[in-house]
Parts: sequence; structure tokens; C-alpha cells
Amino acid sequence: MDKKTKKGTHKLINKLFGIGKKPNPAKPSPQAMPDFSDGVASPVAFVNRVSVITKNIPQNTATDKFNVNLGLPPEELDRTSFVLSNGTTESMGDGDKFGHRLENCKNKLVSSRGLQTIPANIKETSDIDQWFFNIPLNIGEVKLERKVACLLVECLGEEWEFVFDRLDFNEAVVSRLMEKYKNNKKRIICELLNMWYQWKVKAANFQELVNELILLHKAGSTDINWRKIKAVMTTLQTIPAYSKETPDIDPWFFNIPLNIGKVQLERKVACILVECLGEEWEFVFDRLDFDETVVSKWKEHYKNNKKRTICKLLNKWYQREVKAATFQELVNQLILLHIAGSTDINWRKIKAVMNKHVAKKKQTKGILVDK
Repeated sequence: MDKKTKKGTHKLINKLFGIGKKPNPAKPSPQAMPDFSDGVASPVAFVNRVSVITKNIPQNTATDKFNVNLGLPPEELDRTSFVLSNGTTESMGDGDKFGHRLENCKNKLVSSRGLQTIPANIKETSDIDQWFFNIPLNIGEVKLERKVACLLVECLGEEWEFVFDRLDFNEAVVSRLMEKYKNNKKRIICELLNMWYQWKVKAANFQELVNELILLHKAGSTDINWRKIKAVMTTLQTIPAYSKETPDIDPWFFNIPLNIGKVQLERKVACILVECLGEEWEFVFDRLDFDETVVSKWKEHYKNNKKRTICKLLNKWYQREVKAATFQELVNQLILLHIAGSTDINWRKIKAVMNKHVAKKKQTKGILVDK
């Protein structure tokens, strides 16, 4: 391409995308924004810094309006490219073909250049629930801190280490945690996801994790439990209800009598539950938002006596939360962990001891009244 033609092409691109124009401080009126309600809608997934977002874009949308909808500033256009449904990649700066592609391609993916494999919903992902390609915003933005990470430890498959390769962890970090947790896969995954959250903070959200899992799925390198992930994340922000994910839990736990549900987990109640939380009891305290250092401190204090440690931590939860530290709230967290498959709860014993505790309390009150 000679200098004259190249200069003309640059002018055309600059004109199309508004490069070089001074920004207008005034906010555009609603009428000035593109109307995406008309025309034939095409699903378009694009990445803007962190998240991959899927939108329906009419095929006849003008190039400049499509750019407004992407929300990409002009200076980022040269770092952006399309990945089409047939796997080919084209630059967004190719102005003379851009409009033509927009009219004729039904499945498109816009991504930062160099990350062209961010997933669009195409044939390689046909066995993944469509929900993962249109995750509700309130779920997609959930941060992968410890109390969420502990719910996903059963979902990443046997080749879970590839997930952390994608999240840019050094192999030495993973090896160190393997040694620390004596190859306990679940504890290692929980800690690594929490480390990712501490490292990336806002960027370490559920949506971003799903993006990487879909990539690994397409590469065939890991066996993801998509059904369990969806079940856990959709239950996370609601009060757990009896469902096909909980057939082996007594329905009593989904309709606990009020006088039992509101019992606070002070020491005298905590001590009767220490045998009920299973071998993976530490995940319970991840859900109750305890830092690992606190749990480790009391494990050491009680010389790894599990029952004394559990009693102490439940009482600490009561001291911290007071009114919120109820039996009902504990059960809500246990049900979530059960759905996630990350702990073995003795539901029969929990129900028996709580019914007995409340019955004894009523009996004691009756004696006091008689006196």
C-alpha cells in the first residue's frame, strides 16, 4: 500500500470512529443514543477490560453507532479485533470491511487483540447451559472471595490446575499450597481462588472465572461440573429452597419452626452441634466469613481437637454477629455447602439435638413458672 492510499485509509478510519475529535463534555440525550430495538438482532459478545458481555445488535446498525454501544474509547479501537463464528479473526480498524461484516455475520465476538479465544456461544460450547452465556449481572459480578470460593471447590474437575494456569498463577505457588494442605484438593482450590480475589479484587469475579472455564472446555482440558456451578450461584443470593439439588435433606430444614430457627448459636448451643458438621467443617467457617488465620489459631490452641475448635468458632460467630448468628442462618449456609457438595453434614443429628434443646428449654421455663 503506497503512502497516499495508507493516509486515505487512516482518514477514513478516523472519521468512522471519531479518533482525534475532542470529547464532548455534554451527555448525549436519549434520542442521540443508538436504538437497538429495531432490525434483525445478532448476538455479539465483546470484552471491555474485564467482562465479556453479550448483546443483541441489529445487523443494520451503522458502524459508528455500533462503536458507541461497545463503549470502547477511540484510543482502544486499534487494540480490538473480531472473532467470527467460523473462527476467523479480523481487525476492528479494517473500516472498509467492518460494516459489511456487521451486516452479514450472525455470531460475532469482539475481544482485546491477543485474547481472540474469549468464548462466543458457538458449536464448541453447545453442551454448556445457555445461562453461562448470559449470566445475570448481579451473579456475574459476585467476587470470588473465600466464602464464595468454598462453594466451587467440587466444580472444577480433576484437571483443576489448568484453571489456575489460566488465572496466571505460578506453578510454585500451587505446589506450595499442595504441600501445606497435604494435597487436599478442595482446600487448595479454595485458597487459590481466594488468593486470586486478593490479587485482582474487582476483576476476580464469577463472570471472569466462567470466561476462563469456557475456554478450557473448548480446549478439552478440564471437566467442569456446569450444573453444580449454576445451582450454587443461583442459590447464593436467595434463601435455599427444597429442590432436586437437595433430595436427601429432610424437608424440615426448609421450614424450620420459628422458635427453633431463631435460637442463637451461643456456646451452650454450639457445643451440641460439634459432631454434626462433618470432616470438611472448615468450609462452614469459610461461609461464616472467618479468615483462615483465625481458624488456624484456634486449631493450634486446641491442639487440633476438632470439637473444641468448632465450638469456639461458633461461639465467636455468635459474639461477632449476635442476633444474626441464628440456627436458621447456619442451616442456610449448610444447605449451600451441601448443594456445592463440599461438606458431609449429619442432618439427622442436627434436627434431633435442636428439637431436644428447644423442648428442654420449654420444660425448664414451665418449671420456673410453676414455682
